[in-house]
Amino acid sequence: MAVQVYQEPNATCSPAVKAIVEDIMPEVPGAVVPLVEQAVLRAYKEFFQKTKVWVRKLGPYDIRANSPTIKLDQVDAYKLVGYPLQVWLYDNDEGEGIRVIPSLSRWNSYILNGTINGGPTGYYCENPGELKLYPLSSVTMPNSVIVYASTYPIHKEFEIPSWLLERYFEAYRSGALRNILVQPSKPYTDPKMAQYYGQVFLKGVTTGLADFRKNWQPNGLSWRYPKWA
Repeated sequence: MAVQVYQEPNATCSPAVKAIVEDIMPEVPGAVVPLVEQAVLRAYKEFFQKTKVWVRKLGPYDIRANSPTIKLDQVDAYKLVGYPLQVWLYDNDEGEGIRVIPSLSRWNSYILNGTINGGPTGYYCENPGELKLYPLSSVTMPNSVIVYASTYPIHKEFEIPSWLLERYFEAYRSGALRNILVQPSKPYTDPKMAQYYGQVFLKGVTTGLADFRKNWQPNGLSWRYPKWA
């Protein structure tokens, strides 16, 4: 059987998807390109949901006078994984971070439910896509909040930093191969190799999760789920 040559059907397909597809097509003869692309996307999605290692900077956001709520960006190609990791109050004149705003329990947010002439001292998340800052600011503070949060892609028109592609390439590749080879009654079906690639994928997940914990849980700046979650 001739090896299928990869041809990109969608001009906006992510290079991160294309790189994996081109690499694995010779190993799955008979598989159609759209199926392989979906398998690759599923591998990326699962990897980033489990490891949280793809941290993106969101914002800046305005603090509005007498309003606690900031809705976080969830653009078409990405979604958030859980709650924010860090929330920073920024100096909107200098464009530099002033301090990390700590997360609050629901009870503490009630205690701080007042108004001050300045930036908030804490935030509370009832759901991952929405921040509530307390105490309320009595003035509008434009471009004053930056949020760091873990994300994952939801369709193949996404971009990731080159270091993320390179460091965990084998994990993405193995996850995609597992997703393809496990399908029943196909020319490329191979449960044993699917199991092997699944193990390689999980090893990569372990590495990614360790990297995340090392980089985002140091010396008292560790993030946590709210107490009621």
